[in-house]
Amino acid sequence: MNQPPSLIGFTVYRTSDCIIIRSGFTDVPGWHIICSCRSYEQALEAAQSASQIRQLPLIAQQDVSQPLH
Repeated sequence: MNQPPSLIGFTVYRTSDCIIIRSGFTDVPGWHIICSCRSYEQALEAAQSASQIRQLPLIAQQDVSQPLH
């Protein structure tokens, strides 16, 4: 039996004061989505690059059940 593709992955966001990695593919009001990735390593690489370019701190949160702000 074929199973649907996994929806597990990570999204990189930019807020006014930081770059954030969160598990899942959820829109968060007021946050700009930079990219979504299936692997944490890809998301981390994108987030580190965005953090350096924008000179913002990087926050990694893997459990979306816990609010950040």
